[in-house]
Amino acid sequence: MPNSGNDSTYPPVQLSGATSFSTGARCSDSRGTIECGYVLSHIRHLHAMRIVGIDPGLNRTGYGVIDSSGTRSGAQVAVEGGVCKSRQADELGMRILAIYSDVCEVLDEFKPAVMALEQIHSHYKFPKTAILMGHVRGAICLAAAERGVPVIDYAPTRVKNVLTGSGRATKEQVQLSVASQLGLPEPPNPDDVADAFALAICHALVANMPMIAVAR
Repeated sequence: MPNSGNDSTYPPVQLSGATSFSTGARCSDSRGTIECGYVLSHIRHLHAMRIVGIDPGLNRTGYGVIDSSGTRSGAQVAVEGGVCKSRQADELGMRILAIYSDVCEVLDEFKPAVMALEQIHSHYKFPKTAILMGHVRGAICLAAAERGVPVIDYAPTRVKNVLTGSGRATKEQVQLSVASQLGLPEPPNPDDVADAFALAICHALVANMPMIAVAR
């Protein structure tokens, strides 16, 4: 559990045991459902910057929380990853409220120093998708702003390039890079979680490349 208050400075992370990833229910109520996985790292002590990556979606919004060692060559340690869900049968306002409320819960529990959020990417032939994604991103940005958490936007091609060296990398290549960066035996599941971790890792790496501007 995170420290109480709004302090973004964390004590050394003290985790032990073999690296593992398991999925289980975190909470379920009238708002929606958060499903999450828990990760144990072989790294026992790490003075870290905490980053949350968010892969926004109306049906499922993935999140991945990591602690970064603060150096490009240093370790990225997975803290928790999961999915915030809304009910398709609910009207739009209630679905956005479900995602917003669950993201608030994640931010309150883990108190990240920064949020890495995926930019909207939708083909011009599907404007409705872009509009719905805009609603969800707005709710997520509001949750972050209310808690003083800065939000950094990353285009999918930027994330691919930082993690794999190619902006045209396949989803599988990105997922393998995520697993490698976090020391996991296999990529996190489902894809929403892997994408969220990719965003968090991307920011951790970019933040430690002072000569390269962050793409927004």
